[in-house]
Amino acid sequence: MKDRIFIFDMDGVLVDTVKQLYSVYHDFICSFSKEVDSADLTKLNGLKLAQIITFAKTKYEIPGTEEELIKQYSTLVSNIYLEAPLIDNVETVLKKIKDDGFKIALASSAKIDQINPVLKRFNLKEYFEFITSGDDVIRGKPFPDIYNLIRDHFGDNKYYVIEDSANGIIAADDAGMNVIFFNRENEKYNPTARYMITSMDQFNTILGQIKKDER
Repeated sequence: MKDRIFIFDMDGVLVDTVKQLYSVYHDFICSFSKEVDSADLTKLNGLKLAQIITFAKTKYEIPGTEEELIKQYSTLVSNIYLEAPLIDNVETVLKKIKDDGFKIALASSAKIDQINPVLKRFNLKEYFEFITSGDDVIRGKPFPDIYNLIRDHFGDNKYYVIEDSANGIIAADDAGMNVIFFNRENEKYNPTARYMITSMDQFNTILGQIKKDER
């Protein structure tokens, strides 16, 4: 029987950082005396830091090398992870999945030196058998590469990805994985997601459905 592997995104799924990341992006662009296009925020959710800088530099003609801008932007983003709160009840969900005997992985577009402080601060590392970061792939979400790395690690199994962004959902779907859309903002339902929850309190219901579907 195939194992069930549950894969968590980090930003907006494990830790409540999305609004703070949007704020950093807004202030960063404005620091170059540019007016931010609000449509950027949805487009960039879930992308690697380098992808964000490439997009911003091209769109707003920001001076400086990408290397310099990435370093500057990375420092601003890293500060967010030092204080970001956990998503309500997410640790309860992690514990439930682990207690049920399923494996858990993490697939975040963040850099590993941004992921590790979060896992250490909340003592979450014990839950994850495998961790992939934006450092591990050249192409970030919405490309499926980060999820394909997890498949390469665990092999031919059943995969369930908890994602909150359109880019992440596309990536997981293109990797042939089942998507659980964590839709905290009650956005329009994403048709490529097999399941949807608006809070982590609802995860047990989804887990029960998954067990039923796989019988």
